[in-house]
Amino acid sequence: PPSPPAPPSAPWVVSTTADLTSALANTAVGRIVLASGTYLVSSVEFLITRSVILEAAVAGSVVLDAQGMGGKRVLRINLGSSDVVQLIGLNITGGYDQGGGVLVQGGTVAISSCNIYGNSAASTNGAGGGVYVQSGTLTITSSLIYGNTAEDWGGGVAAWGGTVAISSCTITGNTATSGGLYSGGGGVYIFNAALSMFSSEIYSNSAVQGSQVYNE
Repeated sequence: PPSPPAPPSAPWVVSTTADLTSALANTAVGRIVLASGTYLVSSVEFLITRSVILEAAVAGSVVLDAQGMGGKRVLRINLGSSDVVQLIGLNITGGYDQGGGVLVQGGTVAISSCNIYGNSAASTNGAGGGVYVQSGTLTITSSLIYGNTAEDWGGGVAAWGGTVAISSCTITGNTATSGGLYSGGGGVYIFNAALSMFSSEIYSNSAVQGSQVYNE
């Protein structure tokens, strides 16, 4: 008879920044569960370069924090075309770079039940205070993106390529007005990318052009 399917790998539970960094670097770990608490970015960012699930043990009880220091973002996700990453139940804050909260560079990324707030893309031509997509496919569901800023483009979310789908989300209180005359997309900014939005609220964002959504 055929062999039964292999059971799913057990989650790797972490409780410190050092544990998290080590687990992300360990290619044998497919699912990382974060115990409640705050995980401070100790170098430039938490880097993900392979398929993995990153999940809070209790949704909303885990904070990934880059502490608002210049040149640091919270998460950079740089994947191959077949890689898949899931972020579940996390608070992401304190990033201060392009894609201050999350930078997506390729692959498929799913963000669900997350709060992304208090991040800034405060460099010249800064884009994507909360989330910045350079390539790949990003899906954001049941998440709150608020209080992020960008020097120029996409206070909440910016995409310069790839595909973005936003569903059952709230995007509010983000700004893209600190730059020059052409700043745009306080909530969402899209350039040469595909965007779909469903059952979401986008309001009280601000920008020189397209306070809520700017599709260039």
